[in-house]
Amino acid sequence: MRLFIAVDLDDAVREACRRISRGIDKRIRPIASGCDLKWVAPENLHITVRFIGHVSDEIAAGITGVFVAPIPQPGFEAALDRPSVFPPAGAPRVIWVGLAEGSEQLRLVHDEVERRLQTIAVPAEDRAFTAHLTLARFRAPVGGAGAAIRRALGDVPVAAIRWPVRRVTLYESRLSPKGPTYRPLVYAPLVSAHTGRG
Repeated sequence: MRLFIAVDLDDAVREACRRISRGIDKRIRPIASGCDLKWVAPENLHITVRFIGHVSDEIAAGITGVFVAPIPQPGFEAALDRPSVFPPAGAPRVIWVGLAEGSEQLRLVHDEVERRLQTIAVPAEDRAFTAHLTLARFRAPVGGAGAAIRRALGDVPVAAIRWPVRRVTLYESRLSPKGPTYRPLVYAPLVSAHTGRG
């Protein structure tokens, strides 16, 4: 099974992401003519908390067991930030949107998830956590247009939309020639350590 843990989006945020994507496409096509972008399908948009990857059914059962318990962090509000690219220098490979609100709370959720995964010997991540939502991937290098693309992204308007984060979801990702499909397996609610409520 191929697994990941994510924060879901509501319909208003998905629509905002569609508008952001259209604005990005309009601005970078003249800069990087012929750039081949693969946009994430709207129904697949999410904020990754932890990508796990391929695991055996036995390990998947262990992950489900440690994940499903409530996470002792209160629910919070999140808001989208301006788009950017990975990596921060050189040829862009991924277009993403960060969080203007909620990134610190999500980092705490990530740290708790990471702690739980390590109790069942899932290897720790080898890079720092960055709260982000992937919008598109470059299927081919864009040559020397990286700096111009980064500047153009700064002009893309982002609506001031906030949404509540009250749980995180363990997903199975199934790959096919038509693209990935994501199946939710279990949910872990966020709850206040003091009140027992999110």
